[in-house]
Amino acid sequence: MTDGLLDVTASTEILEGNTMSLDDAMFAPGAQIFDQLKSRAVNFGVPGEPSIQIRFPNLPHLGVWTKPGAGFLCIEPWQGYAAPLGFTGELKDKPGGLLLAANAGTQFAIEIRLLATNEPSA
Repeated sequence: MTDGLLDVTASTEILEGNTMSLDDAMFAPGAQIFDQLKSRAVNFGVPGEPSIQIRFPNLPHLGVWTKPGAGFLCIEPWQGYAAPLGFTGELKDKPGGLLLAANAGTQFAIEIRLLATNEPSA
């Protein structure tokens, strides 16, 4: 993030197959944002050990972030995220923006499951 805007040029390829090895340095520039997902679930854990699965059937983006050295990891399904550097459009045109008619609403679902062992995401 630079001045509250997303620097998309700072991203690097961080996945090995469907696995992301975590390292504090990868979060120094900010959140890792996945905006072209093929799945709507993610598992967090070590193979063969208990894990957490987060399912987000109707949210199109996933942010994964931490403050380096903080000892926690945030896994956040998102509808939208910060505007990219150089963005000059209107708020309604930001990535993931959702325009609702007056007095309309929408709902999003997130399911968090504890798994006995780390299973593949579905």
